[in-house]
Amino acid sequence: MRIRLTDLASGPNTTPCGVSSYGEVEDYTLNVAAAGVMLEEEEKEEAIVNRENESTVSLDAINLNVYPNPNNGSFTIKAIHDGTYYLMNEAGQLVQSFTLNADNQYTHQISGLSVGFYILSGQNKQGISKQKIVVTN
Repeated sequence: MRIRLTDLASGPNTTPCGVSSYGEVEDYTLNVAAAGVMLEEEEKEEAIVNRENESTVSLDAINLNVYPNPNNGSFTIKAIHDGTYYLMNEAGQLVQSFTLNADNQYTHQISGLSVGFYILSGQNKQGISKQKIVVTN
């Protein structure tokens, strides 16, 4: 994924690969994993090939499990690796941040959320994970 940032005085930012006299271009790799799927021990050794740069990325590096989802405002978050995670509401406001590690068995409980959509994002040494969480009545 490519993002191009420009100053409005330099003209509109219409394409990520356009030309401008002032600005910045950043390239990112986006890893996508199935939601709510935890890998078995044997599957952890399997890898997928990132076609963009031909590097191998372990599937468990990007795995984050949220269950149940959708939920009634209470749910569990489980990961495989140490990491820091952030729960944001629809307005982009930080609702909660926490760390998953061996001390808490890579598990965190959240409760008392109001109806709406939330984004859980996290980062560890293996990559960045994001999950959409739906809270219903």
